[in-house]
Amino acid sequence: MDEEYELVEGKLHLKHTDGGWRHYIRVGQDDRDIHCGAYMEVCLGEYRDDGSIRRDRWLTGRYEASLIGEMSQVKARLEITLYPIGDAISVNLPVGALVRVKK
Repeated sequence: MDEEYELVEGKLHLKHTDGGWRHYIRVGQDDRDIHCGAYMEVCLGEYRDDGSIRRDRWLTGRYEASLIGEMSQVKARLEITLYPIGDAISVNLPVGALVRVKK
């Protein structure tokens, strides 16, 4: 990150509102909606020899989503810009992924 931001951490959730589907994270008792284009970090894991998973590094990108259709069609993605060409790669994010967003 070039600039310092205060981040909040939580698991990615999905809810249906009057306005349609929304991804959010829960911070304490607070639900924070995530909006397309928002800065996001996703925690990667590393498998250990004993079969457990431990936290590893954070992958940085922008949150994007497809929020139309049935629940099974709703997708969250992390868009990662490749330097120096500016193209992007996209990673699908499952509900329950550990993420950080700007406070």
